[in-house]
Amino acid sequence: MVPKRPAKNIDKRIHESIRLRIMVQLIAQGHRLRFTQLKYHLGVTQGNLAFHLRVLQEAGLVTVSKSEALADSATYVRVTDAGREAFVAYLEALDDLLDALKG
Repeated sequence: MVPKRPAKNIDKRIHESIRLRIMVQLIAQGHRLRFTQLKYHLGVTQGNLAFHLRVLQEAGLVTVSKSEALADSATYVRVTDAGREAFVAYLEALDDLLDALKG
């Protein structure tokens, strides 16, 4: 039997399409990428990426930091430990939802 609210455990901070793609890219690429790399991989505008990163950052799922080195002036995005844990929990919730739908 499918629960009345099967998606209640789905983390909406991650579930939004662009934020999900951000998390997947960061985890698949070693947990840290330059802002420009993320923008390229996702094919989104700078403003759109900045908005979604802010949501993830405020949730404590990623950190955004600027490099101060003259030879490497860049903005880096990194998944936090809490972000990795939330992503695993998100995948488990999706798996539970699929199991419930299969009956």
